Amino acid sequence: MAFEAYPSSSLRAQAKRVSDTTTRSFCALVVALRPRQWIKNGLIFVPLAFTVGLRRPELLARTLVAFALFCALSSAGYLLNDVSDVEADRAHPTKRFRPIAAGLVPLRLALVLGVALACGGVAGAFLLTPALGVLALAYLMLTATYTLVLPHRLAGRIRYRRGLCLAGGGGRSRHRRASLPVAVHRDDARRHADRPR
Repeated sequence: MAFEAYPSSSLRAQAKRVSDTTTRSFCALVVALRPRQWIKNGLIFVPLAFTVGLRRPELLARTLVAFALFCALSSAGYLLNDVSDVEADRAHPTKRFRPIAAGLVPLRLALVLGVALACGGVAGAFLLTPALGVLALAYLMLTATYTLVLPHRLAGRIRYRRGLCLAGGGGRSRHRRASLPVAVHRDDARRHADRPR
């Protein structure tokens, strides 16, 4: 009994397309996490340089864990910020190429991963030391304030100032339009007075 097999070339092409799509999605997700910004968390290692911490493996290990936790928190902040500003980013000339705004990373995936990283980062910090947990929670609240509150207030102030500028410009325009007949009348009167009698 003979079995009809699928063409191997078609299966290979389909597998290649799936692999390419997965690779692009993974690379886009890594870019959305902003790993280039993780270097800022290297300030955590500064106290070790001025103490004997480098000679204590357990302290160095705890510092490495703290560094990883804050990297997770910073990536969570970037993901949630991009999700919050996705519509504005899509209308921006350069931000529309960001992975989430460009549709390379699904909104639901970015939101779920951002919340998971935020919760895991704070929980891990509290498990490491309570003081570090409080610091991580404060960092997360500061990030949330920047993401959810400040952009709306700044946008409101910009619209308010723009309205004032437009109103002021309109007032000056009305003043110029109102003064135009007076200037024309004065010119006519001056020409009439200069005529020889």
